[in-house]
Amino acid sequence: MSPRQVLPPQMEGTPEQLDHSLLQSPSPPSPIGWITQIGEIRDDYYARLDAEHYDPQSRAVLESLNNYTLSPLDQWADIDLPGPFTRVWADDEANGLPYVNATDLISYTALGVPEKYRFLSRASDTNIDRLILDEGTLLVTCSGTLGRVYIVPPSMTGWAGTHDLVRVRPHDKTLTGYLLAYLRSSYAQVQLLADGYGGQIDHLTDKHVGSCQVPKMDRDVMLYISDEVTAGEYARYNGIIRIRQAIEQVESK
Repeated sequence: MSPRQVLPPQMEGTPEQLDHSLLQSPSPPSPIGWITQIGEIRDDYYARLDAEHYDPQSRAVLESLNNYTLSPLDQWADIDLPGPFTRVWADDEANGLPYVNATDLISYTALGVPEKYRFLSRASDTNIDRLILDEGTLLVTCSGTLGRVYIVPPSMTGWAGTHDLVRVRPHDKTLTGYLLAYLRSSYAQVQLLADGYGGQIDHLTDKHVGSCQVPKMDRDVMLYISDEVTAGEYARYNGIIRIRQAIEQVESK
């Protein structure tokens, strides 16, 4: 998945011609309280009784996107969330797969290495194939801190990812960057966070992530956004690798 540098014909010159309204805050902060009709609760797919699920800010986000055709994320991508399992650790890569969780992703994004190297034994009682990560897959955190979105870099291909990451595999690979940008935007984040549930620890399911409404823009615009985001992600990734290599050189002296 290499980045493409293509500027749509209607955007000759600079990206300033993009509709930047999509990048702006969709609505003011939510009020302290609000009224919800009983019918809205009854008709809700999840029949939720927690007030945050009916936050008017979420409704305002969708209303602000009325100029676009909206469709759920699961029509743009395959969504998967492996079930929990008991981990069996291996001593090294010869006997297991490099393992990454949400905390490791934060470290990897910043430093090019996970917080801690661990290896998941192939003897773990789970479908290992569902855990393996592929380059370009989007990962959404769904336990604890919700809604952080990452893209699997080339060097993490073949690693085993925790079950607490929702896998988003775009049907159209050329729009991976567009979906990444949108899921990180306030428009998507408001929707994802409104679906969180749990007592001590918040959670999202693959159904919650898959139901996030995504706007369909002009294809040339979506491709332009996707190309720019993908190019930026690869530039950051290559920069992190170079920094990591420099650090290893210093440490080897």
